[in-house]
Amino acid sequence: MDDFVRPVRSLARHTPCDSIVALGRSLAEDFAHDPRAMATMFCVHCNRERPVEEFSWADGQAVGS
Repeated sequence: MDDFVRPVRSLARHTPCDSIVALGRSLAEDFAHDPRAMATMFCVHCNRERPVEEFSWADGQAVGS
């Protein structure tokens, strides 16, 4: 059995456009397992893939760190 606990972080803020991005459960789990696994995230407001470095979690920590 996997000892993985569901990730708390599922909302990220795209800093340049100040929009909130909701991560689906499986994507949030992927980030929790390996925060550096993905290079981009899709911003609905910008309507395109953006570098993950442009996003931060609610606590201000950079996504992927």
